[in-house]
Amino acid sequence: MSCHLFTVILRKFSKIARLLQAFFVYLHSKTNAKNEEDMSSRTEKIHQKIRRHLLLGGIVIAILATALIIEGVAYLDARQENKDRALIMAEQGLSMTAQRIESFLLEVEEATNGLRPLVLANMKPDSLMEYAHRMTVEHPNFNGCSITTEPNYFPQYGRYFSVYSLRLADSVKTVREGPYEYYEKIWYKMPSTLGRGCWTDPYDDYNTGTLYSTDMIASYGLPLYNQKSELIGVISTDLSLPRLSKIITERNPYETSYCFMLGKDGHYFVHPDSTRLFTRTIFEGIDSLAHPDIYALGHEMLEGKAGQMDVVINDTDHIVLYKPLKRAGWSIALVCPKDRLTEDF
Repeated sequence: MSCHLFTVILRKFSKIARLLQAFFVYLHSKTNAKNEEDMSSRTEKIHQKIRRHLLLGGIVIAILATALIIEGVAYLDARQENKDRALIMAEQGLSMTAQRIESFLLEVEEATNGLRPLVLANMKPDSLMEYAHRMTVEHPNFNGCSITTEPNYFPQYGRYFSVYSLRLADSVKTVREGPYEYYEKIWYKMPSTLGRGCWTDPYDDYNTGTLYSTDMIASYGLPLYNQKSELIGVISTDLSLPRLSKIITERNPYETSYCFMLGKDGHYFVHPDSTRLFTRTIFEGIDSLAHPDIYALGHEMLEGKAGQMDVVINDTDHIVLYKPLKRAGWSIALVCPKDRLTEDF
């Protein structure tokens, strides 16, 4: 009995022990689950925090990148705007210079054309002397004026008769020129051959034994015809090349820019490099394959076109703006180094 009771009690305690063990296992499992849940929650929070930081960093980087792009575009736009404004200013400067030159050429043409009726009405040696002198005195921009007749027009003077008035440093000198073949000179031959008023390219006026200009000059020649439409002579009015050069060089829009001018055949007669003047054309000494840009520029200018062109000069990139001087058939150009264009502006 006592043994049976002891066995029953032992079984009861065993059952209670198993229940307690199960309870403790349950509590342990719940505790572990809670710990794992807490750990997972903390890990998720860390991940969320990292994601937020990455997102914020990405936003900041995107904002900075956008700002840099906007700043870069604004810089490029501003640089292009400055370049455009600089080119506009250069074009305006070139146009103003061209207009000044054209105005001088027009002044010569109008004065010479106005003199022709007086000359034709008074074809006398003394009158021609007076007209040439007055023409030079009354027009300070003129270098000189000559009135030359066809051979033997005045029998008393033989084959040659020409009066010439020249502006000196502080006076005007007028003479009857000594005998030489002025009929072969460009200032006489060109208008008499063409039968109309025209401009010569600049030339050296030196003549042995008579009055001449020490400056290179360009002349506007106008043929004289009698009532039978026979050629009887030529009026030739001169402009000094140094004066033209001064007009061109005194209005350069930028410190690093310079101007040059070409005659009808492409010869330089205004250029900062004096070794090129009159003896070289724009094409001489240039390899057309190595420098097609300069060849293209030369042809554009000689064809009387206006525009601008990228040209490499002395291994440096330049922008060249060019414009025709239509009255004389010349062309003028403004040369601007590309890398200094906006800086100078």
